[in-house]
Amino acid sequence: MDERSGADGHSDEADPPERDPRSTDTDGVRSQTGSREPLPRVPERSTEAKKSGADAETWIDDASSPVDASDGESGSPTLADALDPETGRIPVDPSLDVDPPSVEGDRRPSGRSELRDALARHRDAGEGAEERASDADRPSPGRRAASLWAALLSLLGVVSFLLAGFLQWRFGSTELFLADGSTRTIPKPAALGAAAIGVAFLSLSVLGVRYRPSITRGLAAAWAETRRYVWFAAALLIGGAVVGAALGAGGYDVLSILQETTGERPPVAGETAGWYLRRNSPPFVLAIAGGVTVGLVTGYLLVVNGLVIGNVAWLAAQQEGVVHVLAGLAPHGLFELAAIAIAAGVGFRLAHRVAGRLRGAERAILPAEALNRSVLLIAVAWLLLALAAIVEAHVTSLLLGS
Repeated sequence: MDERSGADGHSDEADPPERDPRSTDTDGVRSQTGSREPLPRVPERSTEAKKSGADAETWIDDASSPVDASDGESGSPTLADALDPETGRIPVDPSLDVDPPSVEGDRRPSGRSELRDALARHRDAGEGAEERASDADRPSPGRRAASLWAALLSLLGVVSFLLAGFLQWRFGSTELFLADGSTRTIPKPAALGAAAIGVAFLSLSVLGVRYRPSITRGLAAAWAETRRYVWFAAALLIGGAVVGAALGAGGYDVLSILQETTGERPPVAGETAGWYLRRNSPPFVLAIAGGVTVGLVTGYLLVVNGLVIGNVAWLAAQQEGVVHVLAGLAPHGLFELAAIAIAAGVGFRLAHRVAGRLRGAERAILPAEALNRSVLLIAVAWLLLALAAIVEAHVTSLLLGS
């Protein structure tokens, strides 16, 4: 047996000292009971602090620390035992890579506040996207759509100038008597009106192509936003015309009934373009403003106009023939019905927006940009209505007379 061994056979070397159960190691804090407890969580050091090399003593606020070191047993060290009595915070070794708070209130936000802020940002972004997308109904027109509108405006301008030339050739000039007793020959007012409408159409086209692309792009965007409502208005007109024709087949004269009810006199031979324009402008305006009534007034006007057109067309076809009906409706009806349908489409779109605003789905009835585009489309529609009045007063009456 080794001389260094004791009588009991054990080594003379001293046993390693027992570790203090309250001592700390790199993995955590060991309580008196031997249970391992996690160290307080240390916030990550910001990039600015790393660059500045700040080594000042850093503290972690007790309220922001998610750690609770208490295990619920008496005599065990708690988080309160680790707090500095003067500051009420846990001292942290300055050599650790942590962020020193710049001011007393500079604390990391809690998870709940971060979630609340994220939800608020998401809600604001969603509302902004809804406001941007709520009007279209809002497709972005391309160059092709803008070019088509420029071509359409140019075509309408050419048609207007051709009409002005025809009226000047067919009806000649007018003698204007001046105050000094002399006379001056001027074109017919109808020819001047048609030429003015042609200038307006061509000006819009040229300006939209060369100087103000927002004109043709705005018209293209307005049409993209409104066309489905225009088609709905056209369907109401056609449906009313079918019902009116059916009433005519049953022997009912809808136009006579309406004239007796409203007291409106029918047009007679020799009516001027101004008279037709004054007669057609109120329904045009009401078709737009009727959107405020959630489309009720607009729909009523369309159905009534369809009833009258279908009823008159049926009765006239029975007496004069289909050619007579086409001659009396087609020349000016092409422009007038298009103008009324566009106005009604704007009115129905306004009704849709009003209904959405009442439901709380829309922040504004019509945003400023959409309103400007709609006004531009309404202006083009009114020019069509004025052109229809000139055609009805001079071309339609001439065809019916022949």
